[in-house]
Amino acid sequence: DTRLKPRLYEALKDSGAKLIFVDTQENLEKVLSIKEEAPELKHIVVFDNFDPSLQEAFVIPFWRLMKDGAQHHKENPTAYIDSIYQIEEEDLASLIYTSGTTGIPKGVMLTHKNFLSCAYLSVSVAATLRKGEKPWKMDFLSLLPLAHSFGRTVNEYCVLYVGGTMNIVEKLDPEIIRRALTTFKPMIIVGIPYLFQKIYNIVNETVATLPKVAQKVFKRTEILGRKHSEYKMRGEKPPFGIRFRFALLGNIVRKVLMKNFGGNLKLMISGSAAIAPELMVFFNMFKFNLIEGYGLTETSPTTHLLRTSHNSNYHPLINEPIDEYTKLGSIGPTIGIKNSPYEPVEQKLSPEGELLIRGPMVMKGYWRKPKLTEMALGKDGWLHTGDLAEIG
Repeated sequence: DTRLKPRLYEALKDSGAKLIFVDTQENLEKVLSIKEEAPELKHIVVFDNFDPSLQEAFVIPFWRLMKDGAQHHKENPTAYIDSIYQIEEEDLASLIYTSGTTGIPKGVMLTHKNFLSCAYLSVSVAATLRKGEKPWKMDFLSLLPLAHSFGRTVNEYCVLYVGGTMNIVEKLDPEIIRRALTTFKPMIIVGIPYLFQKIYNIVNETVATLPKVAQKVFKRTEILGRKHSEYKMRGEKPPFGIRFRFALLGNIVRKVLMKNFGGNLKLMISGSAAIAPELMVFFNMFKFNLIEGYGLTETSPTTHLLRTSHNSNYHPLINEPIDEYTKLGSIGPTIGIKNSPYEPVEQKLSPEGELLIRGPMVMKGYWRKPKLTEMALGKDGWLHTGDLAEIG
């Protein structure tokens, strides 16, 4: 197929993009094939080398763009900083197109305030800090695409906000994930549920290579830990025998797992789809703090995060301990902290039980689609999520 995929094709036309970056000659040819149908497109920047016969005034090799940029900076040394100071928080920062699975793809207009408020509140609620730890020494590991709002906010804005390091793994390959854990030694891992299933599989594959005695200890500890968690989730104190044995064996297993996870792992965040409770129990019972988030592209995306005692007790801005595991299976309360510079995230249910959300991360609207924007946000700014929910 020499043409762009329909969703990308529609997004390119709808957005009115004036410049597009492409990686290969193949993708250059695809964009050239529809350029006449995207009249607002003025420039195509190509990263790889390409056939000189495709050279046009509007087709720019990346090396030339960098050279011209360096010259422009030399002649206008304050231009970049000046442009930053002209940005207002309500200005459009990005268009992220919905998948189009329930209709035509829509360009979600997200502002600088949308992204920054979501990053600020997400970090404030989720970050697992201990005394003496430096946020700017946080290493993030992610397999999320930057075209996705979850990937954009976590990989870019949250990392920039704390001054951390972003490490990207390009695909869900068990061997690549295994190497990434020991190479990057992440403190925070963010991904879809499938990633954590892969990590759980890696754990079991590693255990299978241990001596028979060690395998039996691991399996016995896992069974014991799940029983321990069942009591916790019911709000009951586990019997002394279970608590004592799991404290002893669980700590041994945790040390082995921590070594295989790189030695620094403090927090894992799952999003974009519901995660199996069994996975959450497994990682949390060994104190790796796997929490679940909820949100939409239209909300930048995070509006809810499960909070456990791990990330409530140790954050300098939060002093509201929540019993461990009792909320497991919930998407968690709305994100928010006291004395936030942003307005609170609000939620309510429609008469039909649909979850409605209002807050600083809710989109400005749909690009060039005022009727759809009015349907989604109404006149009072309450976003219709399309999800049925219960508020506990």
